Amino acid sequence: MVVEGHYACDAVPSNLVSHAFVLRKAPWRLREELAARGYAEEKVRENVEAELVDVCLVEAVEALGPELVCEIDATDRPPAEVAEEILSIVQGRGPCRRGEIDWLAHPESRGLLEGRGECT
Repeated sequence: MVVEGHYACDAVPSNLVSHAFVLRKAPWRLREELAARGYAEEKVRENVEAELVDVCLVEAVEALGPELVCEIDATDRPPAEVAEEILSIVQGRGPCRRGEIDWLAHPESRGLLEGRGECT
């Protein structure tokens, strides 16, 4: 069974979880995407800030423990490619990675943090 959503960790008891995947997107790309969808500036900022500081990853690890949580950088990747990576991990053919994505280390994040809402 696959349970999808921000609150999936709250909806499924951890003893029923074999893997939890946190899909990540570069915050500067996330900003572009949400703005293009017409989201309010406050909502865009909240989502970008959450992605910058790993909120969903931290919450998943706190809810389920680190051994069940994998993160995948889905930036600029087609859904089929991301799904294949997930399947590979579930089948034991690929590694579960966690803690390797660091958006704050990217120069593109500077403009987002300085409140300009743009990338430099």
